[in-house]
Amino acid sequence: MSVFFLDNLSEIEKRQISVFNRENKFYSYEKLAFLVDECAKYFYWERNIKSGETVISILENSFENVIIFLAAMKLGLKFHPINCDTNFYSILKVSKLLKANNVVFSEFINKDLQKKIKELSMHKTCVKKNFIKNILSKKRKKIKYGRHGKLLINSSGTTGDSKIIQIDFFSLINSAKNFINNYKIKKNNCFWNFLPMSYLGGLFNLLIIPLVARGKVLIDESFSGNTFLIFWSTIENHKISVLWLVPTILNGLLKLYENIKINEKKYENLINHTFIGTAPITNKKKNQFFKKFNLYPLENYGLSETTFISLEKKKKYWQTIHRPKS
Repeated sequence: MSVFFLDNLSEIEKRQISVFNRENKFYSYEKLAFLVDECAKYFYWERNIKSGETVISILENSFENVIIFLAAMKLGLKFHPINCDTNFYSILKVSKLLKANNVVFSEFINKDLQKKIKELSMHKTCVKKNFIKNILSKKRKKIKYGRHGKLLINSSGTTGDSKIIQIDFFSLINSAKNFINNYKIKKNNCFWNFLPMSYLGGLFNLLIIPLVARGKVLIDESFSGNTFLIFWSTIENHKISVLWLVPTILNGLLKLYENIKINEKKYENLINHTFIGTAPITNKKKNQFFKKFNLYPLENYGLSETTFISLEKKKKYWQTIHRPKS
């Protein structure tokens, strides 16, 4: 039996903030670990969901999503996240493919979609505003945990054909540790999770890696056009120190600030690490971003098919980039 990565926290780690939101509501690592355990017991005793079963999750970025995902992994479930904008046909298709008999969905998704989901012959759990309060409403027996769960993630991968990849949670934890060690990411760094938690970018890059690093994570709604307008103010106000971009966001920021003069040193002092992934990007674009914001985004690849991560190192690129004249 493997020890869950939120167990055996040090006294200092217990008091550290793990996740927080824009309203400055937060959970310490100790509280998060407690809620994950209580949620696992809730699924086991109240919803009769046992180790090895498959759960389909249709949830927006939220504390509830974080807790449910981690509880599923601790309980040994197979967890398949789906984007909240997915149509009913896709849900029906994947539920048959995975032989899933459990679905967890948010009360905030489309009402027509909710209605159709409720007609499915599956065990259904609607996650409402009071979900966390509900799982704490009664004392439940302890569970003897076994193997960690598995993440079932959508990928078009190297072939371009849509498929579902099964990744052992323990492999994700080990990959996160390797990533942290390679980049020497220290404790207490602050990450901003604005990528959908329905795929690896939101669940692994911006949740598992920060938590394994004992950093803290701003849980925010998925990136939209409005996010560009509050991008740098969010970084300043919430003291974000690790950025994880995708090419669309990087290109959007370059376009938005194309004709705006900024103090590029300001962002260099705020950000300790800048990463970019999920899709290829040219060195030319990365150099443009560096010249504008004094932050060089290092590419990383976490292929769903292999969970292999390749890393770009700073030294190789510092030699080819000329800092902008002050």
